[in-house]
Amino acid sequence: FFYFIFLLYYNTLCYVIKSLKRKESVPFFGMEAFEKRKAKMKKRRFQRIGLLNRGEPAVRFIQAIRDMNREEGYGFKIIAFYTYPDENSLFTSWADEICLIGPPQFEDPNDLDEFGKPRRKSSYLNYPFLQQKFQELQIEAVWPGWGFAAEDPQLVEICEKENILFIGPSSEVMRRLGDKISSKIIAEKAGAPVTPWSGKALESCKEAQEIGRKLGYPLALKASAGGGGRGIRLVFSEEELVEVFDSAKSEALKAFGDDRMFLEKMVPKARHIEVQIGADHYGTIHAFGVRDCSVQRRNQKIIEEGPSPVLSKDQEERICQAAVSIAKEAGYTNLGTVEFLLDASTKEVYFMEMNTRLQVEHPVTEMITGLDLVKLQVKIAMGESLPKEKPSTRGHAIEVRLNAEDGEQNFAPTPGKVLAFQVPTGPGIRCDTGIREGDMIPMDFDSMVAKIIGYGATREEARARLDRALTESVVLVGDGTADKGYLLEILRNKEFQEARVTTGW
Repeated sequence: FFYFIFLLYYNTLCYVIKSLKRKESVPFFGMEAFEKRKAKMKKRRFQRIGLLNRGEPAVRFIQAIRDMNREEGYGFKIIAFYTYPDENSLFTSWADEICLIGPPQFEDPNDLDEFGKPRRKSSYLNYPFLQQKFQELQIEAVWPGWGFAAEDPQLVEICEKENILFIGPSSEVMRRLGDKISSKIIAEKAGAPVTPWSGKALESCKEAQEIGRKLGYPLALKASAGGGGRGIRLVFSEEELVEVFDSAKSEALKAFGDDRMFLEKMVPKARHIEVQIGADHYGTIHAFGVRDCSVQRRNQKIIEEGPSPVLSKDQEERICQAAVSIAKEAGYTNLGTVEFLLDASTKEVYFMEMNTRLQVEHPVTEMITGLDLVKLQVKIAMGESLPKEKPSTRGHAIEVRLNAEDGEQNFAPTPGKVLAFQVPTGPGIRCDTGIREGDMIPMDFDSMVAKIIGYGATREEARARLDRALTESVVLVGDGTADKGYLLEILRNKEFQEARVTTGW
């Protein structure tokens, strides 16, 4: 008995001494021990990951997973879901396994239009089929990327039902933040600045008129289920509001299956500021700096940069703190983006929305922080914790989206075979793409060819490097063209160089 007690005491003492030498706390008792056990219980291992995206996002994910396999020996296997046009694409050739989901679109028998006909949707939203394939292929985790099903809680609910790990937030949080009315209420509870608004969904045109008089024009009439620049009507008078109210509700119902609308005060001259958020399962939430996405066309981002060239350090810190408070109030986990509007005249900042996914422009943040955000997504989903101290930002990065579009034809897409494609190289240049020479850019999907990012110690160095890289790039698609001349024109514009642009520029 005494010998047993001696051994127990001796082993315990050795463990304590080793822990102290490593400068670690000894997790035997108290809250720390509880948290460590909780963390261990929540960690989840998996191997077979369903890749529910295509093109550049798919290639970006495969690259991150390959790095993780090489660095830490995870042994992940990627099962890529694809449609007919992508049969010979870059991402399908790189994946470990592939699964055909049919043509780019399908007719959904469970969603009928006003004429009783099934609506046509992306095959990446064919959930009954995908659920069946998840089971057959023994999918253990799903990465949605951006676009398609990335912000659809229905996909997350399927994963939760099948005990498949969704690499992103929970369905409940996604649903609450995906609803613009709900997200505004969350932001208000978090103490974040919100533009004056109707405070709820509008019951009628008459109620909209009454609220419009109180708020004052101009106003934005928005669909609660809208997103990606869709579902927005700008109204400058009560007469305009009355004229568009019913049609806006009808269009929202047709596009999103939800006709709830709300009014908010329009910020005429605004800059688009967004904060990259990371949140683990143990309460740690970090803001990984800000991005400025004020150069837009048709409410779609064209050029993104970080940090913002117009924010002071104090302003940036306050915006980041507001974003963290919103994520905390929502119970958010994994990566997301909180978007704000900065009034160029008053310098006031207002919450706009939170995107429950990784953004197209995430490389900007990666360049100035040194993080790999895709790998971070996977690690958080596995139950890994974020470091207590967030990484600092350094330098400046600017990203352009190079598209196969004809600027002389109102930026109409120019799909076709990629006859020539030379990617820029050199110091401070990064290019993310999902194509190579000989590939087809199908008419069924977006026309983005590549994201080109310039990094430098200063904004001007980043801009100059990006200008050089874009000039050196070569893109020839069938009989069409790319919009690189249009992008170069922006980069060389004096107002852009002096950071005097707004979203309406």
